[in-house]
Amino acid sequence: MSTNEPCDLRPSVPIIRVFRARARQGCERALADKLATSSVEVVKGQPGFLGYLVAGPANESQHEFIFASIWADAEAIKSRFGQEWRASLLPPGYAELIEECSVAHYHLTEQSIAARRDPTEAESRGGV
Repeated sequence: MSTNEPCDLRPSVPIIRVFRARARQGCERALADKLATSSVEVVKGQPGFLGYLVAGPANESQHEFIFASIWADAEAIKSRFGQEWRASLLPPGYAELIEECSVAHYHLTEQSIAARRDPTEAESRGGV
């Protein structure tokens, strides 16, 4: 598990927590299922939790998946994940499916925040 974030997060800024995992050979379907169920259960209903995205490989030669959770601010993440918020939290049953994993945090940009408030703005620019 990687914890490559030496700095603290800025307060009062929405944050995306991106969990990235490479599935062991033959475990892709099982990992995809866990991310869509168990990972959601870890964050859903938590204070400051705003939403999530699950994504899998774009082609069959890749084995990497992501689970991105969106949080109101750094305090919400720290409240849910505790002192080990920089580390990957592996619910039961994940370790045997994963070759390697990491977690990273990103601040939402002003553009993202504006688009979230007005989804038609993104559509009018040709975005999704």
